[in-house]
Amino acid sequence: MSNSTVDLGSWFHGWLACVVATCTLSCGHAGTSSPSTGSIDALDDHFESAHEFALNWSTDAARDPGVAIELGEGMSGRGVTLSVAEGGSSGGVVLRRRIDTASLRGTRVKVHVHARVGGTGAAHARLELTAESPGSTPGYQDVTRSRDSAALEWLPLGVVADIGPETTSLLISLILDGTGTASFDDLVIEQI
Repeated sequence: MSNSTVDLGSWFHGWLACVVATCTLSCGHAGTSSPSTGSIDALDDHFESAHEFALNWSTDAARDPGVAIELGEGMSGRGVTLSVAEGGSSGGVVLRRRIDTASLRGTRVKVHVHARVGGTGAAHARLELTAESPGSTPGYQDVTRSRDSAALEWLPLGVVADIGPETTSLLISLILDGTGTASFDDLVIEQI
């Protein structure tokens, strides 16, 4: 299976221009570059499609030197790998996806992903889930974090969260702290 490097500096902006033009023609308004917020009951993302990936995921580090995001070999097919070279982004890189919680309010969800790290740096992988409500800035109580993992083999990272009646969206963050690589695959959200 070949790897596809996603150069978010040029590829994403070119792709976004096409999406905005298409959305303007078919929807009557311009699109945005924020992650998709489609309502779901469950989610199972294996990062199989570059198109779906570009529609649903975003990052602030796309233009940072030394940062790369690559769709390629995962645990069970394709996955996504975040990498930061020595001298690259000092804090690592965060990949985000926002989902609407209309069908999840008042329930408990389990979010898990398989992750592994690589490279010679002190890289750590982590999963974070942030509950968002209108008119308020998320606080400590709104963020659920998995443990940090520096494992070289695929290991599950997971969080459990109660979705309150005021929660309108969940922000899923796949995080690489430090330099090196963190690969993620098989992201699943399920009601428990």
